[in-house]
Amino acid sequence: MADAGSPPSARTETFEAVAAALAAAPDATVGLVVLRVGRLGALGAMIGYASIDEAEAKILTQMQLVLRVGDRVFRIREGEYAAVLANLRSRNHVLLAANRLVRDFQQPLLLASGPVTLNAVAGAAAAPVDATAPEPLYRCADLACLAAEREETRTALYRPEEGAVRIEHAELHEAVAGNQLQVHLQPFVEVASRRIIGAESLARWTSARLGPVRPDQFITFAERTGLIGELTRWSINATLRLCAEVLRSPEAPLVSINLSPRVLIAPGFEQLITGALTFWNVPATSVLLEVTETALMEDPERCVAVMTRLRDRGLRIAIDDFGVGQASLSYLKRLPASKLKIDRTFIMDVVGDDRGARLVHSIIDLAHRLGLQVVAEGVEDEATLLRLAEMGCDLVQGYHTGRPAPAAEVLPLLVQAAPAPAR
Repeated sequence: MADAGSPPSARTETFEAVAAALAAAPDATVGLVVLRVGRLGALGAMIGYASIDEAEAKILTQMQLVLRVGDRVFRIREGEYAAVLANLRSRNHVLLAANRLVRDFQQPLLLASGPVTLNAVAGAAAAPVDATAPEPLYRCADLACLAAEREETRTALYRPEEGAVRIEHAELHEAVAGNQLQVHLQPFVEVASRRIIGAESLARWTSARLGPVRPDQFITFAERTGLIGELTRWSINATLRLCAEVLRSPEAPLVSINLSPRVLIAPGFEQLITGALTFWNVPATSVLLEVTETALMEDPERCVAVMTRLRDRGLRIAIDDFGVGQASLSYLKRLPASKLKIDRTFIMDVVGDDRGARLVHSIIDLAHRLGLQVVAEGVEDEATLLRLAEMGCDLVQGYHTGRPAPAAEVLPLLVQAAPAPAR
């Protein structure tokens, strides 16, 4: 969710602008748009980090030009912005504004280094229909922005059902403590051979009260409420328990486990993961820890130190969601990683978008020069897979090569997997 990790001052300024607009015209509609723009992190890696500052300044200027005089725009964090629209005639007008913003960003952004095409999504919400106070209104627009990623228009107006899930702390705590979650696995496929060589562990939860709960909802809730440590402990032990026999094989595939930004540098994490490996008798070399690029930037020096110690114990490290954060090349070259995962927002452009394809190709070349294998996330069709093969991509993951499924269904495929590639 957007406000996790956002500077408090940025959110406060946005909330204050919403409150002022509500106070100035109590009977009018006040709109809030949350806009997310991808690729900024990769932009910095390709052409320098001064370009990120230039791009963000131009994004804010462009937003202001698209909107009305008097509408206010704010930078929440890198690649994420908010627009407060006062005195609207109806709720639909805030969606129209979101549509205008996204359409405008379909045109290349002109930087000193040249034109750059950015991926933009926008979520819209309106007071008093969706919420009557600034923070709940922001939450509605944020949920709408998540929904927009699934829309062809890349925009969405808040729908009450998007926020209908109300997770309770005690409920999720009981589910984790009582082992009521499930482990699903999604295969990694080697591009050259089309063989499954490993899988990513994914937590799934079906609540007795709520039914199936989306992972982004309960994981975000866990991060905000301090349950993420317990959830990570469960994920590590449940994954190793289910996969232990397969992972002990002399030609074991890799199984990857995602780490929240807060968990990697939490006290005791190194003891947690090494203790679990010992308890389940799993070789460290069979486990890949996925660390998001954003996590690396929260405390880069400490992250590098922890990751290096984990690598020295035999664990493998992957940089997840590359391109959506701001990992500096100075850190990238120091990271003890063996794999780099390119975020799906880049992969969707490799067919039919020459500029997007060139960017992905550049990331693959950069990773290979640093001695990293590349995993492309979100591969949805054969054309994309073939294009990635031409670029020299090592591994792919996505619905085209294997959807997430209960561990019991995927484990037999791992048993049949060919010898794992270089790690």
